[in-house]
Amino acid sequence: MKKETKEFIFEISYGATKYSALKVYIIVESKRIKKKYSTGACFHSELIALTKRLLKISTLSCCPFFKQFEHVETLAEQVHKSGFLPHRKRFDKFNPLTKRFIDFYYQGE
Repeated sequence: MKKETKEFIFEISYGATKYSALKVYIIVESKRIKKKYSTGACFHSELIALTKRLLKISTLSCCPFFKQFEHVETLAEQVHKSGFLPHRKRFDKFNPLTKRFIDFYYQGE
């Protein structure tokens, strides 16, 4: 499933483990970042990492994680302070995609 806005492309994709278990991935691409690099990826993770509890996602519009990107300045400040996944301490603190997002969208300091 894929959804585009003026600035971002949101995608939910599916894969399988070697044991045939379903894995769901969340991908966010920035059109602005893509102009400078060959890929615009600024976030990529398994769906299960977004929360402490299991989520059901039937459509892109019901994914609350994507709603954060409507206010990119606020999100960039939060990501600068604690990463995309603050409930998973140090999970993406040094992730190159997170750093690239901060470099493009964070206006502080």
